[in-house]
Amino acid sequence: MLDMEGFATKLQHNIVRGLERSLNRKPLSRGDFRRTKIRRILIVCDHNNLGDLLLATPVFRAVRQNFPVAYIAVVVKADLADVLIGNIFVNAVILFYQRWRQWTPRRLVHFLKRVRSKYDLAIVLNVVSHSLPGDLIAFLSRARYVLGSEYPLLPGASWNFFYNLLASYSQKNRHLTERHLDIVRYLDIDTNVRTEVINLSKDEKAWAEVFFAEHGLASDDLIVAIHIGADDIGKQWEVKKFVQVAKYLTTHHRAKIIVSWGECKEDLGREFLNGLPFPAVILSGLPVRHLAATIYFADVMVCNDCDLMHVAASVGTSLVAIFCNSPPEESKPIGEEFVALKAKSSGAIGIDIVIESVLKLMEDHPKRQRFDAENFDISDEVLKDYLDILNTFDE
Repeated sequence: MLDMEGFATKLQHNIVRGLERSLNRKPLSRGDFRRTKIRRILIVCDHNNLGDLLLATPVFRAVRQNFPVAYIAVVVKADLADVLIGNIFVNAVILFYQRWRQWTPRRLVHFLKRVRSKYDLAIVLNVVSHSLPGDLIAFLSRARYVLGSEYPLLPGASWNFFYNLLASYSQKNRHLTERHLDIVRYLDIDTNVRTEVINLSKDEKAWAEVFFAEHGLASDDLIVAIHIGADDIGKQWEVKKFVQVAKYLTTHHRAKIIVSWGECKEDLGREFLNGLPFPAVILSGLPVRHLAATIYFADVMVCNDCDLMHVAASVGTSLVAIFCNSPPEESKPIGEEFVALKAKSSGAIGIDIVIESVLKLMEDHPKRQRFDAENFDISDEVLKDYLDILNTFDE
């Protein structure tokens, strides 16, 4: 019987080896890079999930801070692109469709036109995954400089031959944001702000306020967001424990609970809702930006190690994240207002420590003053952030 998966893998390896021989490229040294020649920059995000993409957003800040007047475009998989809408550090977002049937002739022509737009520097963020399409996109940009990590290698390649600037890769355990920044640090591009970011608009915040009002939540309520799902069953804390946390915070602190559970996790949602003696506001099913807007107004979030953890961190909401079987030092959002709880040895994470962590967070990091959606516009935030960048650049 023909092993189609094995055949496809072997074919890809042969294609990669053939490309390496035919291109016959040689890497440049760091001294060959001319910073003053950089006017247009293409960043290729080689990410397959939302959390990894958000962990890379500090790179956008670093690049903008070092090239404040450059045109910066980001290539991202189409199903993840929504979180980059309105990002204040980039000029354009270019969609890459993963499935062949999603490409129409018009989309393909538009994509190639935007990618082949005389970029000076292409940066491939490939520390989590590494795919041939991501490298080909950077190559097709015709950028004079193509920067990427020396590892991981494309299967079948002896080195990452699509890049002519190779950033070193540390074999030590490092946070994924630091790994992303390590790539651009090769060119002395860096930032001292490592927070993930989703920029919400005035209209999105106004939508969330209306949503809360329709569900009986007032602006001065203590709102606790809970996300009970995870992409891996081994990362899921027990639903009954989430229920106990929600009961305690509601009974002792009059909290209002908003809850989500993710796609194909409806059984977890039913179990959680059936365990509560009071109603909770359901967020599951909302588009990701509306979900982010509701979490923005929460006092604190309690969740597993999951994509929604990064969404909460990206809008500045304090959180307690429960890491059941993954190392928080590699992916926990960076910041004191983001707490990771990891079980010691084989012991389970107790309810009491989660509740204590939530209460301490709310005491140490009280919710920032809510902006009235009628009087606040993101342009104020954009202006301040951009001026800060220019001041840093001048220094």
